[in-house]
Amino acid sequence: MKTPAVLNALCLALAACTQSNPGVGSDAPEADTGAVEGADADVGAGDAAPPSDDAAPESDALADASALPKADAAPLPDAAPLPDAARPPQVTFYVQTTTADFPHADGLAGQTAAAAFQGIRSFTLLRDADDPDPLVVLNLGETNVEAGYNDGNATLIGSAPLSALRPGHYTLGRNVVTHSRYRVDATMHVGALALPGQFDNIQVLTTGTLVDGVARPQGWFRYVFRTGGMEYPLEGQGAPLPTDPTAAGFRLVSEAGVARYDYPLDLTIGDLGDSDLQIVLEVNMDHAFRWEDQDQPGYAPGVFDATPQGSEPVRRFGANTMHIRTN
Repeated sequence: MKTPAVLNALCLALAACTQSNPGVGSDAPEADTGAVEGADADVGAGDAAPPSDDAAPESDALADASALPKADAAPLPDAAPLPDAARPPQVTFYVQTTTADFPHADGLAGQTAAAAFQGIRSFTLLRDADDPDPLVVLNLGETNVEAGYNDGNATLIGSAPLSALRPGHYTLGRNVVTHSRYRVDATMHVGALALPGQFDNIQVLTTGTLVDGVARPQGWFRYVFRTGGMEYPLEGQGAPLPTDPTAAGFRLVSEAGVARYDYPLDLTIGDLGDSDLQIVLEVNMDHAFRWEDQDQPGYAPGVFDATPQGSEPVRRFGANTMHIRTN
């Protein structure tokens, strides 16, 4: 039973937190960025008008989880047809997610996020890391499409004329990512109380991303802890990127306020022909939210524990693996 005095104390303590609060970024994941299900954050970048989600007042923090927009489920959705029946062949780029068992060997604790999303701005192919003329397959400019990182999600990021591709062998893929939003289970410790609940978080990964119509810098965050029907929001600047952002051969790179994923691939584009081409980025998100358990009174192994002053250190979030295939 939580008395009003205890809840008020928790609210005041959370409001007093600074950058040491739950360092759960993006994958994170990575995000990010994924406000999670029901976040009242309209997320885009650059333009004065936010994308399609309805903005809510900043003070509302994150809305009820049931309102979370869901990404399209498999099978892959179709690209919007052009009105001209003789449209040129297209290349379409998708993100498809699975939470199939993944053999973690990092010694960390982990959980599969209850909901996870990440904004993607571009998709580029490189012959190698030093490619002087990368092939930009898709560039959404100052906007983004939010990919669903939940089991079975298949999100169409965008399409372009097939003629925009160049035949060749490519060994590196690159996505610029704008934000992550996600929801994870946690236990909040306040004095002798251990309050089970969830964090609904959003974190900006690339400077200029719009949240509720406001361009935010890299590192801006909004964390909301929910327990017992109550919400305790915290908003600020300085959310860290994961301390161990490299896994399965791909890297989270941040340069000049822009975050991107670089990942290896083995893709040969030959004769383009006259048929549509699908390029699918497959991601695995099984227990991809990774943290280091701490030996503290009341803390439990395999539980993401936090206090109003901070959380167990998050080491990695985002996908376990990234693989490209073509259809």
